[in-house]
Amino acid sequence: MVLYLRLFDNSIHGWDLARAIGMGEPLDDETVEVLWAVSVPQREAIRASGHFGSAEIQVPEDAPLETRLLGLLGRQA
Repeated sequence: MVLYLRLFDNSIHGWDLARAIGMGEPLDDETVEVLWAVSVPQREAIRASGHFGSAEIQVPEDAPLETRLLGLLGRQA
């Protein structure tokens, strides 16, 4: 779980920073798969924490996995 938290924190904050400075680099596909697999079962806790935007961004179920992960975290790809 500690490894997941470090991977989650570094990946998502890295994405935030890249986007903020105009370097819209996508997340690594394998990283996204790991983060999605662990995050989905914790969806309610993630949303209830208040640390990930005011609301989940709804995206189509057939959207790329990165887009769905970012939506879960209140971010728009």
